[in-house]
Amino acid sequence: GDGTEASPYLISSVDDWNNMASYIEETQTTFDGQFVKLTNDIDFAEKTFVPMCNGGVSDFQGTFLGNGKSLKNISFATTTVNQGVFRVIGARGTVQDLTITGKITTKFAYTGGFAGALKGTLKNCVNLVDLTSTSGGYVAGQAAATARLLNCVNRGNITAKNNYAAGIVAQAVADGVVYNQCANEGTILNNGTTTGQCVAGIVAYSKQAQFIECRNTGKILASDSTKVSALAGIAAQLFCEGENSQPSYFKNCYNT
Repeated sequence: GDGTEASPYLISSVDDWNNMASYIEETQTTFDGQFVKLTNDIDFAEKTFVPMCNGGVSDFQGTFLGNGKSLKNISFATTTVNQGVFRVIGARGTVQDLTITGKITTKFAYTGGFAGALKGTLKNCVNLVDLTSTSGGYVAGQAAATARLLNCVNRGNITAKNNYAAGIVAQAVADGVVYNQCANEGTILNNGTTTGQCVAGIVAYSKQAQFIECRNTGKILASDSTKVSALAGIAAQLFCEGENSQPSYFKNCYNT
């Protein structure tokens, strides 16, 4: 392919994925305005998995078409903050129609399944990656004001040592994030030993946001309830800052 929507770049193997990840890191290419398509399921069992944009130089600004396929048996340990399958999905970036499975371990903040930081769009995506934090940090990624999450589901189990943990986003750092038809079905466990822990199904800490038809059916747990300041099915802590800030909006959301 030539990177257009009609003829996207094609990824069909472990080597294709890792070569693209290495190319981004070496050239600082963002794929802005370009399209990449996964042609079939890729199994990383007993094989090296290289996250996209792992060097932290470039945000992914293209459109990744998961094509209803899966990246299976991903396994890696993070080396710094803001890491996931994509380190950062930029404001013009989109990842859609993709399922991921495997396990990620971290001792750094903002570790997500799909992304360490989301500024763009995540659509029709399913996470079955188990995330385990062995130290402090925010387990699940962070979201910027331009982040849009549509029909995203977490089915992975998340175990957090300290601070914030959630199924979709650990911390929304600015007003404006939109969660539309997002769900947590996994178990979220906080086993932190310091006070001020926040645990939730969708987002642990958020500034003004919209929650439309979101749901939590997973278990939200804390090993020591005396260390937890907020625990909830949808959103643990919500903030409105400044005299012009609007409250968060909820429509047809539920927790069971």
